[in-house]
Amino acid sequence: MVFVNGPVDGAMPVPHPKGVEIMPGGLLTFLFAVALGAQAVASDAGDGTAEAKSRADCAECPPMVRVPGLPTGGRQPVRPLYVARHETTWREYMAAVREANCPAPKIDDGKPVDPADPGLNDNYPVTKVPVRDYECYLSWLSMKTGIRHRLPTDEEWEHFARAGTTTNYPWGDSLGQNNAIIDRHYDASRFPPNRPNERRGPVWSGRVRPVESMPPNPWGLYDVIGNAREATTEISAPWPKCLKLKDADSCRLVAGRGGSSSWTDSDELMTEEIFHFSHFGDASLGYRPVHD
Repeated sequence: MVFVNGPVDGAMPVPHPKGVEIMPGGLLTFLFAVALGAQAVASDAGDGTAEAKSRADCAECPPMVRVPGLPTGGRQPVRPLYVARHETTWREYMAAVREANCPAPKIDDGKPVDPADPGLNDNYPVTKVPVRDYECYLSWLSMKTGIRHRLPTDEEWEHFARAGTTTNYPWGDSLGQNNAIIDRHYDASRFPPNRPNERRGPVWSGRVRPVESMPPNPWGLYDVIGNAREATTEISAPWPKCLKLKDADSCRLVAGRGGSSSWTDSDELMTEEIFHFSHFGDASLGYRPVHD
């Protein structure tokens, strides 16, 4: 099933070519792989299991887990690749803001956060980051490590989300309790109160929780289902009515996968795509980088 997050700035929604249901809320983005001169790291053939250990290529870099490839099935074969163990956190993203002058995320009042605020160095997934800003993070991460980082394709995302299982979810056929940060399907009382004067809307509202708060999937990846929705490289053609108000790049629709903390249609979590406009940051959409 396909959904679209509706525009908030006057652009008129029109039916998606596949047929969509319009959902209220913010708009977001996606991103193709950043074009850098950094050299990709070749990976050997997988044996069907993920490496038990994760590694980080620098102190500020996300820990990466090597997952096996999928030689058949899907629109494109999935090769072995390294996947971030968790969604990009505020701590990780703010390192790029400070070191590479990447744009600071904006909060609900439209003002950028203060990069000097030590309270932002936490493990909440960073959201409300437009694609152009996250491109800067990927560029910084690629230059920092010498390895070209990118976002996953739809096929890659579903492959590591399922983690070799055949059930509806990596943990079984029902959503259950305390398996993922999804609406009423987890115990919110286990999380401490927010810091005083917290200004990040998705954080103070409980829309996102610290990464790795729930058990990992069989390949050692956290929050692939739930918490923040995750952007992939799946895109859709611009909406014609949007083009009357915005440029083609801004009107491009991009896909987010994996549900989010506020998602309630639990039967669709492994297959649904929420499409977002590419020129806004969305409170529920985050990112998980990968590299070959």
